[in-house]
Amino acid sequence: MGVDWFNSDDRAAQLNAGSWQNIPPQVRAASGQELRQFIDSHIETCRSFAFENALRTDAGFQQIRRAKEMGFRVLMDFIAAGPVEEHIRRVMNRAALGGHSASEWKLRDIYRNSMKHLATAFEENRHQRIDLLRIFDNSESFGRPRLLLSMFRGVPRHMAAEVPAWLESALAASSFSIGNLRGAIRSTGLGR
Repeated sequence: MGVDWFNSDDRAAQLNAGSWQNIPPQVRAASGQELRQFIDSHIETCRSFAFENALRTDAGFQQIRRAKEMGFRVLMDFIAAGPVEEHIRRVMNRAALGGHSASEWKLRDIYRNSMKHLATAFEENRHQRIDLLRIFDNSESFGRPRLLLSMFRGVPRHMAAEVPAWLESALAASSFSIGNLRGAIRSTGLGR
């Protein structure tokens, strides 16, 4: 993207002597602290940046609000591989190949929180704190992520003809249900 970026998983492996295996909690915590410092310093100095966040907490939204107050434009890409079982399968495969992993319980917890916070991302977009929100499906193991939906400052701009069950489920209880979003697209005259 041509901007400074930070990946806390990569940094945790660096701090763990280059290994993705058995990263101790204190190393994960140190990596998380470095990510917060990275974000804070870029916001304070008004320098563009990118980072990865699983949306397991609402801390990222607090950072987004601070960035908007400083005049940043915010783009969020949310990428999911499908239902939680697919995420677990991929992480277990990655671990078998020497990559980082997590327990099944932890992965289920992260997934549940990510899907809950996805509705928050839509709210932040509606209130124009996230300027552009794009949702991608990465369920094809060797394919490119497929754009499912894009929202620009609260207005849906694109929606795929077929939306997977994981996205419908994540938004079902919110005002951003797939039916509501399709209706909004029809009312604006915007196509797919």
